[in-house]
Amino acid sequence: YWIDAGIKQPMSDNEREQLVLQQSKQQFDLAKHSKKKVLFVTHFVPNSKALWSKPATLKSDKEIRIFKMVNALLGSQHLGKLIQDYPEIKYVFYGHVHGWHEPFQIAGATYLNQSVGVRKKKRKYHEWQKDTFMDQWKYRMNIINI
Repeated sequence: YWIDAGIKQPMSDNEREQLVLQQSKQQFDLAKHSKKKVLFVTHFVPNSKALWSKPATLKSDKEIRIFKMVNALLGSQHLGKLIQDYPEIKYVFYGHVHGWHEPFQIAGATYLNQSVGVRKKKRKYHEWQKDTFMDQWKYRMNIINI
């Protein structure tokens, strides 16, 4: 079903998640001991608050099941819980979900979705607000001071 299913992976999804959690924790601990503020960037969604709510147009059991499956594959709640353990983390930039999402805060960290979006001229998916990639990229860019 998923494109990635045809790619031979060196480890399982659970093993990969554990590796990401271990590596992230090591970096967070280093920042904590060095008294540094952290800006964390990840492709995947680290908190369910960033996921879309179920659209009202989904009615059948199959549509709802697929929606739940897609949401389950967008990120890891374990990473989100780890982030909350470190007040040094001031900003979390994430992607993987399309469209525009309001910034939100959890445990002192501001979460920002930086997805540029999809632009498919001949399909229904057209999420850009600007005409060119560079203009869209600049439009979605955030400049922050930590």
